[in-house]
Amino acid sequence: MTENTQLLIPAVILAAGEARRFGKIKQLMPWGSKTVIENVIYSAATAGLNPIYVVLGASAALIGEKIANWPVIALINPDWPEGQGSSLRLAAQNLPDNGLGMLTLLGDQPQISPILIRAVALKGFESGKVTRPIIGDRRGHPVYFPQVCLGMLRALGSEQSGRDVVRAFPNEFLPWFDETMALDMDTPEDYEILKASFRLDG
Repeated sequence: MTENTQLLIPAVILAAGEARRFGKIKQLMPWGSKTVIENVIYSAATAGLNPIYVVLGASAALIGEKIANWPVIALINPDWPEGQGSSLRLAAQNLPDNGLGMLTLLGDQPQISPILIRAVALKGFESGKVTRPIIGDRRGHPVYFPQVCLGMLRALGSEQSGRDVVRAFPNEFLPWFDETMALDMDTPEDYEILKASFRLDG
């Protein structure tokens, strides 16, 4: 694979959570001319990942309506109250056995750049290891899970998460020096800080 080719690596955007701390459907908050979730989809597509899955749970109808015209495959997770592990399990169960693994993105990180997404995907594909960026002293997203991880992902129990899979397989870290890529929007205050970092009013 080169930097100009489409990556036949599935992107899995995790957007099933209830966002209690935020108090609103944060995936539908404005981010420039798009919503937060639309910008995550746009970045994954621009990075060349294909296909793109979006895992929905809480607020599935409203988010699903917003992304209906995007070239994505929506997966509805009825077990979303179990946590993120249930969304990873559902996504992995819908991937082919002979695929190239999957790269996971958070549905509330609209600032993650296509350049970072593609860099993690390429490094992960080349190394065959669980791969993620390391930003300062923080381990960030996206996370690439190679095909060898799919069996464990498909069998995740209700008390398990992606961290269990990360710990079970060899890891590769990609140093990244843009600290804005590590920001999140768990609260309205986080959202305002994130927008200010990118000089966004909406």
